[in-house]
Amino acid sequence: MKKIIKITVLCCGFAFILSTQARPTRADSIIINVLKHKDLYDDHISAYDAQVYIKGYTDVKKRNFLARYAPDFLYWNRRNDRLFVEAIADLHYSSPNYFTHQIKALNGSQLEGKDIRERLMQFLNVNIYQPAIFNEQILLLDDKHIFRYYLFEYEGATDTTGTLVHQIRIIPKLKSHKLIEGLLYIVDGAWTVSRFELTGRWELFDFKVETVFGSQNQQALLPVESRVTFHLKLLGNERTHYYFSHYDYRKVETQQPAVANTNPYDISCYFRIQTDSVYVNTDSTFWEQRRPVALQPIEQEIIAEYCQQQTKRDTTFKRKPWILQKGVLKPAQFEYNHTYYRYSGLFNPLKLAYSALDGILYWQQIRMKKTFQNGQTLDFSPETGILFQKKEIYVRLPINWTFKPEKFGKLSFGLENRNQSYNSSFTNRIEQILPDSIDFDDLHLKYYKHYQGNLSMQYELFNGFLLYGGLYYDWYDPVRGKSTTMQLRQEVVDLVRDGYSSIAPVVGLRWVPGQYFRINGRQKEYLHSHYPTFNIEYARAIGGVLNSNSQYERIEVEIQQKIPIGLLQSLNYYGSAGWFTNVESVFFADFSSFRQRHIPRSWEDPIGGTFHLLEGHWYNAANRYAQLHLMFESPFLLSRLLSKIPNDILKERFYLSHLNTPALPSYSEFGYGFGNFYGNFGIFCSFKKWNYLTTGIKVVLEM
Repeated sequence: MKKIIKITVLCCGFAFILSTQARPTRADSIIINVLKHKDLYDDHISAYDAQVYIKGYTDVKKRNFLARYAPDFLYWNRRNDRLFVEAIADLHYSSPNYFTHQIKALNGSQLEGKDIRERLMQFLNVNIYQPAIFNEQILLLDDKHIFRYYLFEYEGATDTTGTLVHQIRIIPKLKSHKLIEGLLYIVDGAWTVSRFELTGRWELFDFKVETVFGSQNQQALLPVESRVTFHLKLLGNERTHYYFSHYDYRKVETQQPAVANTNPYDISCYFRIQTDSVYVNTDSTFWEQRRPVALQPIEQEIIAEYCQQQTKRDTTFKRKPWILQKGVLKPAQFEYNHTYYRYSGLFNPLKLAYSALDGILYWQQIRMKKTFQNGQTLDFSPETGILFQKKEIYVRLPINWTFKPEKFGKLSFGLENRNQSYNSSFTNRIEQILPDSIDFDDLHLKYYKHYQGNLSMQYELFNGFLLYGGLYYDWYDPVRGKSTTMQLRQEVVDLVRDGYSSIAPVVGLRWVPGQYFRINGRQKEYLHSHYPTFNIEYARAIGGVLNSNSQYERIEVEIQQKIPIGLLQSLNYYGSAGWFTNVESVFFADFSSFRQRHIPRSWEDPIGGTFHLLEGHWYNAANRYAQLHLMFESPFLLSRLLSKIPNDILKERFYLSHLNTPALPSYSEFGYGFGNFYGNFGIFCSFKKWNYLTTGIKVVLEM
């Protein structure tokens, strides 16, 4: 009995300590009131239409020769240090957090307006009562998480026409791109945000956003004016962008019943639309009549300078089909004759990757996409990757004709070389040659070079259900290795004397239940689903056709899904299995869903979803396999345990991958990584039958 009483006293004392430490301050109490009313205000406005006037100017404070080679996402103009732009855009909002905007008119010395379309609009798409703002780039969080990451200080109050407005300072506990700091102005009693001044970091820019909300009826929840400042200081270059926007609301709907949709998975109208062409209007009378505020003296000076420059050269706006400096050190893209071109850049350092197994990887990508009036497209997207350590070059030459864009109807032709391989005769003898452990390097053979050509087609039978198939022709050329005195050398060499080829029809089904989509023009685009993606593929090699000397059946199945867990956290999994059956000849264990990919391309980060420390030989060392990849992703994981962390870390990830084959019964990799706008880093450890093997790293630079 005494022990029970002692435990009770200790528990009560501990609870008292917690309660005193967690006692909310005045600022916390105000924030709690805002969060209590959050759901009410978040759902109160169901939709609105507004016309937004935007103006802005750029002031370059420092510039050096590196500015000439700045990537496009830095929005650097190489002609002028001072730029002015203004625009009129139609903005549509639908609850809960979907924005559509379209620029209707554009004027100024930066006619393309890329910084408005690609960057500024993200800071105008604001629902302050959502846990993630600025197109989910910044976290404000909800009542379950906000006090874990933010501190709040009460700085005073002002009385405006009998209404008390509290001023609350928000302070992040961690340094991160995902968190902001600044001031919130909150109306007493109504507990609405009447104004905010927030600062943070977005990509390479420091930003400041000042937004004022309306004061009457529904507009008390809607922004009426906003000022956004972007400041960049990088490698001896410095400049600042200033923007002002004014909202003129044409229609506001409150808590209206949703309109019946014949297809509940079609959410096309909920997403932002960017127009390919923008109407450029330089009529001064037009803009004087539509500006809600007068131009500042500095803005008038910039316009006058620009007009003087235009009188000295041809004012016709033209796009050069190719800009040398863009094609050498950074990506280049342009449109010419209804065709879109993009090139990754010949010496672009952001197309570099490194792994301990493969060494340095460098890859190049070109895209040429022709769009026709009926929505059909013709797409040629060659790419190549170079593995310097292995002295290997991988090339893909795909051509795609989309003949039915609203049904994913596509006809494709491709040529490529794949990871080097060896045939089933050697696969069956692996355990006899090296029964305990297999060191492929000791064999000094590259075995077979593998080439593939294919003609395939896909079509959507109904939403989320794709049928695809094609004809695949593979051929294998033997490559002899270096001479050696190894006892088994001649036996292995005999196995690679003959070349092989196979022709195989392939058919597959891909099904995503509950697939949400949007229609962009005539092109259907898949978005997300709450259910897994299932895939099954069957191939049958036919002997005697086009010199084919292989006969077999190959079956592979896949399942993958991204499961959201809380705010901006997710669990990604991918599993697949494959096997050969009805084998009537020598074959090559080249699986479609299980192979080494030398050009980074998997999931939503360029690291996960594959094995990093597994030598390429193992991908063809068995006639069946089963693999599973897991990735847990979150803005804050191990970084929360550190007092000083890089504030540029956006995502942290834990990886787990496991493989089972007859030749490698149990192989696992564990990893940790993080990423941001500049690239991704990961460190991995490998285990065979849960015995430690090695550790390696993977670095991918790409913005």
